[in-house]
Amino acid sequence: MCPLQAQVLALGGLRFRPDSSAKTSQEFHCEAPERGLLDALNEEFDQERPELVEALTYCDMTTSPGGTPLDVDDRLAEIHSRYGPEHLVSRSISNATPCISSAVRAVQAALADGALPDGRDGR
Repeated sequence: MCPLQAQVLALGGLRFRPDSSAKTSQEFHCEAPERGLLDALNEEFDQERPELVEALTYCDMTTSPGGTPLDVDDRLAEIHSRYGPEHLVSRSISNATPCISSAVRAVQAALADGALPDGRDGR
């Protein structure tokens, strides 16, 4: 598959999501600049609420592909080891690491403050 085909498929996949949260897709949000699709993403899809993006980022970046809870640094290392340093995904994640880490810290702080239910006490 050529790079242009991959770009079209990536953006096309967002168009056919069953929900309205296309911009919350962590993978595409990080990869859009590397794929040259950030303008198309911003033009076609509404901006999601920041707290929703943070929460979904937290869920994605603190869980292994197999569903095991992980520290965000371990998750980032897992992504880099899976794709290798030159892969588009690794480059995208490297560029997005400050935002990813900030989102994870924000959710962790909200959980610690009791601002969000943690799912363990029935709230």
